[in-house]
Amino acid sequence: MDLSRDLALRAITLGSAPPERAERAQTGWDELRDADRTQGTFVHNREAVRSLQRQLVFLGYTTGAGPSSGATIDGHFGPGTERAVHTFQREHGLAVGNFDRRTAQSLVQAVAERATQLPAATLAQHTAILDGNLDRRTHLGIDHRSHLEAAAQGDGKEPVIPAKFLYALVQQESTGGTFSRPRWEGSFAGSLGAMQRELQGHRPTLDNLDPERNQVQIDELFERAGASSRRLPGVLARMAGDKPDSRAKLEAMRTFAAFEPGQLRELSTTFGYGQIAGFQTLDRHWQQQTGQSGPQLLQALQSPDPKVQLDTLASFVRHGEDARGRHGGLLTAMQSGNCERIAASHNGAAWRTYNPGYALNLNRFAREYEQSEPDRSPGAAVGLSTKDPFAEARQSAYERSRAQLFDTPAPHQVPLPVEPLAPSL
Repeated sequence: MDLSRDLALRAITLGSAPPERAERAQTGWDELRDADRTQGTFVHNREAVRSLQRQLVFLGYTTGAGPSSGATIDGHFGPGTERAVHTFQREHGLAVGNFDRRTAQSLVQAVAERATQLPAATLAQHTAILDGNLDRRTHLGIDHRSHLEAAAQGDGKEPVIPAKFLYALVQQESTGGTFSRPRWEGSFAGSLGAMQRELQGHRPTLDNLDPERNQVQIDELFERAGASSRRLPGVLARMAGDKPDSRAKLEAMRTFAAFEPGQLRELSTTFGYGQIAGFQTLDRHWQQQTGQSGPQLLQALQSPDPKVQLDTLASFVRHGEDARGRHGGLLTAMQSGNCERIAASHNGAAWRTYNPGYALNLNRFAREYEQSEPDRSPGAAVGLSTKDPFAEARQSAYERSRAQLFDTPAPHQVPLPVEPLAPSL
């Protein structure tokens, strides 16, 4: 299992690791060549484990511990990494247990097949995210600010999103897009799994129901299945659309009952700049407004491309269903300028329980955005104050492109403290 056998595979498995670290990682994987060897010594090789975690995250698995599992890449083979390995084994028809040679071979093969098919630019974006090389302040504040503003403005026919709150949401949810890796939510998985078990328990009935002759039975099963998804009772309703008839309800139930384990995992995971949950792509209203299918929206959520991410998030803000069950509710909250309403819209009424500083952070990030207005005369020389918290980043950007600069804030403006971030629920 040569992790460097081609450039695409090496970019994902090893990233920018210096030669000595890459060699230690390769040594750990080489030890799995012996058919009798399992994860015994492998788990103590931090570089080998880091490579394992990078590959799992690249394929959409999360490696953090706990019921809200982020995509951790720290070189520790903890319970989150072990759970990700077991999930990979289960989804690929492997024996669930230790990380052994067969699992390693299947994992590397899956990574290689995907990595070698990606365009060079997309592969580079994946690698930058895995390496943690994106800077929170410059990624959106400089490099992609113009596209953020374009996504917020829309095509002229769509309602305008206040750019400062779109920026603030991304800063809060994914540290400015620099930590847009997937996060698996155990509570989502439990609710979606319970609903699928309910539906699969009635699979023979589902297959034989007729939307014209069995309307009452369809309505009853639709209500019962929706109620079984404890924390997410509206998922089937999203799939069926507004004012669904019996045919739409039956189609939604049959579709959900047929989801594979890997699909359920993706639906239970949040992705991207806004940490939007996979199950939200099942929303027929959002699909109809964008002209995209659920799988297309889900693929966009997982894209490493900043432009795709910003466009998809803006689309969700305008058309997606918020945590209170309102389509476009997040847009209305942003237009109100009330950060507490934005917090409730994206995280539900109990947002203070999970992150009491959420609204305060949004307000601070919005002010940060306002204090960094772009220079409207790109040909002019720019003087940078040593007290300017963005000075170094702006100087670097100025050297790259005279067209993307920040005005110098007044000397009294200093970086604002930020509350510890917590995952959205």
